[in-house]
Amino acid sequence: MEFLRQNNVFQAKTIAFNKKIKKYPEDALIFIYWAKNIDKIKILNLTPGTTKEDKWRNFTPNDYLWFYDDFVNNPCDKLFLSKSVKDSLILKAVGRCSVAVQNESAKIQIDNNIEKINKIGKEVYVVYGSDKQGKTESKLLTQATGWKHFNTKDKYLKMYDCNDPAELVRVFSLKKLDNELRLKNL
Repeated sequence: MEFLRQNNVFQAKTIAFNKKIKKYPEDALIFIYWAKNIDKIKILNLTPGTTKEDKWRNFTPNDYLWFYDDFVNNPCDKLFLSKSVKDSLILKAVGRCSVAVQNESAKIQIDNNIEKINKIGKEVYVVYGSDKQGKTESKLLTQATGWKHFNTKDKYLKMYDCNDPAELVRVFSLKKLDNELRLKNL
């Protein structure tokens, strides 16, 4: 839990929406992603029985770049741009520099974040997943920027439904992800 707190992710039992307090049951799994520098949050509800519509509540701008401030004064040789905070945290857990976007839209990143990302990473690797949408968007982004990409292997998607670093860790382990990155000299 300390790693999550250091990265501004907190578990919550009570949340206020529009000046109304919502208290969740004791077994609720609610996580708050806090964008400290803009004082906005994103809420992930993993409580059993939660509908797909209620899983996420997002109050951060669509072009927000998570963890950018971690590297603005200490740029990385190799920086991973992931499609989610969850994937970025997994990459950080295996010792890699990583920032996350709000969504996979290449257009949003091209229009808003290229300059910022180039400022904090010498080599940038797009990690958008190995599903069709992830590959399409990462191809558009890498073609527009000259960045490289890292996707989990297609065989993991086919065999285990793993299309991103967090899913690879869920099925295998942090060590497996670290080994996959090392095989690519990342």
